[in-house]
Amino acid sequence: MRYDHHTINPKYKHIGAWSWNDELLWSKIEVSLDTDECWPWTGAQSPTGGIMGVRKDGHAQMSQARRLVWMSENNQDVTPYRVTLKCKNQSCCNPNHFELKSNNRSKVWDIFGEEIDN
Repeated sequence: MRYDHHTINPKYKHIGAWSWNDELLWSKIEVSLDTDECWPWTGAQSPTGGIMGVRKDGHAQMSQARRLVWMSENNQDVTPYRVTLKCKNQSCCNPNHFELKSNNRSKVWDIFGEEIDN
């Protein structure tokens, strides 16, 4: 069966406007029993961390893996938020290392990628 942007793929997880292959997502994370350790993403990377193909509002796009992990673990749409990392390891996908922050605050990034309030 062919799936297009008007068809919901039954193999995908769906939360809000988002859908993705949850089994594929977790297959690309080195999960540890130690919840204090970082869980590295082994898939495609961008400068801001792991990325994975998703559908949002029926259209294919790329998303940060940590956003998908948050939604997968919490069944919560994170569209109005940024999922940031307490550990500062951009490839980390351990949900215990995540923080949700509002998207509507003005931020500046310094040379090391740390956030500074304006």
